[in-house]
Amino acid sequence: MEGIWLALGFVCSSILAVTLIPSLPAPFAYTPLMLILGVIVLHRVSIAHGVVWLLLSGVLFLHGDNMPLHTMSYIAAAIVGAFFAARTFAKRSVYALLGLGTIVGGVFIATSWLGNAVTLFFGRDDVVRLSAHEAQSTFILLLVGLYAGFILSVALRRWFERIFYVAAGAR
Repeated sequence: MEGIWLALGFVCSSILAVTLIPSLPAPFAYTPLMLILGVIVLHRVSIAHGVVWLLLSGVLFLHGDNMPLHTMSYIAAAIVGAFFAARTFAKRSVYALLGLGTIVGGVFIATSWLGNAVTLFFGRDDVVRLSAHEAQSTFILLLVGLYAGFILSVALRRWFERIFYVAAGAR
């Protein structure tokens, strides 16, 4: 049952990431919604679901010449995130989520910049590159989104527990 809700959440968030987020003004258009939600799923739900979320985000939503670069960034973020979620940030606190998000976001941006350097080395001009301003905005919005997502997930879990507990007790 959990997988159905995650799949529904993935489809809804992917629609938001493709349609709404790019239409926002300049700093907010760089919001990495799929990366934020992938890290939250990796931390709060399960490592396997989080890795699948991140890998699907890298494969499904990017097309054209920059697909291999972004896919590699998501693959690296998923591998590093799975390792650190299992070993270092096993506690389910906001600090662990922000620490995991910092490492995953840093790996994501570093891999994107490495891909930029490789494309510049081989003289490809048609590939969209991640600028320093976009990277800063992405990283800051990643941490803000993770903090807001943690607060929202805790509040929703408590609300659902109260609703279903009352409904179960009313029978």
